[in-house]
Amino acid sequence: MKIRFVFKIATLVLAAALAAQTPQALLKSAIDKEMVDGDLKGAIVLYEKAVAVAKTDRATAARALIRMAECHERLGHAEAKTIYERVAREFADQKDAAATARGKLRAEAGPIARQVWGGPGVRVGGSVSADGRWSPFRDRAAGNLMLRDIVNGTERILAKASTEAGSPDLSTISPNGRLVAYVWLLPGGGSELRMVETAGSRVPTPRLLYKNPDVRYPGPWAWSPDSQTIGVQVQRADRTVQLGLLSVKDGSLRILKSVGWGRAHFMTISPDGKYLAYSVNNETLTRHTDINVIALDGSRENTVIADPNSDDRPQVWSLDGRYLLFASNRGGRDGLWALPVKDGAAAGKPSWSAPVSQMSTAYPHPARSTTASTPGDRIW
Repeated sequence: MKIRFVFKIATLVLAAALAAQTPQALLKSAIDKEMVDGDLKGAIVLYEKAVAVAKTDRATAARALIRMAECHERLGHAEAKTIYERVAREFADQKDAAATARGKLRAEAGPIARQVWGGPGVRVGGSVSADGRWSPFRDRAAGNLMLRDIVNGTERILAKASTEAGSPDLSTISPNGRLVAYVWLLPGGGSELRMVETAGSRVPTPRLLYKNPDVRYPGPWAWSPDSQTIGVQVQRADRTVQLGLLSVKDGSLRILKSVGWGRAHFMTISPDGKYLAYSVNNETLTRHTDINVIALDGSRENTVIADPNSDDRPQVWSLDGRYLLFASNRGGRDGLWALPVKDGAAAGKPSWSAPVSQMSTAYPHPARSTTASTPGDRIW
């Protein structure tokens, strides 16, 4: 009788010990060690045990691996990346864990540039609507101004080129995607600024927005957030250049400043509508350009990027206006850089953001024309 009792007690103790070694129990103990005791290293040991005994319990193993990687991450250990890669590679059937791992790996890699459209027959020469869906471009073969639906991959004509009437050139689309402003090259020389609505399926009737016999080229570069103002580079007959703001309502032009024989282009207006960033080069027209930020009320201006050894071009502001994204060949390779900005002045040093090697088909402002891909897929 006593032997049976002792054997029963031993069996219960063994069963309890075995139960404590189940994947679920080990996972719970590891979570307690991590969250209650704050012992990350001890938790990692228990997470490793949970993974080792999980075997066919893939859900528990994947969860233990993710939490173990997060502990390594908090401790600054390089092992975190290896574990995330393992989960993404070996546990694709565990959707939540795999999605978490892929998200962690993307965050570590930083923004990734990918070309969503381009080719030998495309001369973009424009921008992308705020939702990332629409982009105007000039068809190299026919010379027409086209509108590309980036999501659906369809195109339609906005303005037809002809020997008799002229042809379109540089274009830019409003943030709301409803208007496209573009330069129209006249057959006898000179140019004018026109605008069309993007709604509908037929070729729209253009509206003459600006024409001046003293202006050789009124280049549209940037829209205000409310789609009511266009930042333009005005090249006059004597080839001097001015930076200005053109009213969409009545076509009136307000000059912000003159840049002499240099150039003022690659413009972008801040989300609050207070500042305009643009690239400027000296009178020798070298490829080494700096970036200035000027208040739209003309009250002040700051040089935020000045590097005699690089070509720096502003592309777009972050959604909160705290950073200015710019393209640069600094460091020997093309890339996108982010500059902290506050009140129209540099608020820190620029940091590398992403390569632009896949953006070469987009001209003349590559990053603006290719970073957007589908609605909601933003770099910021």
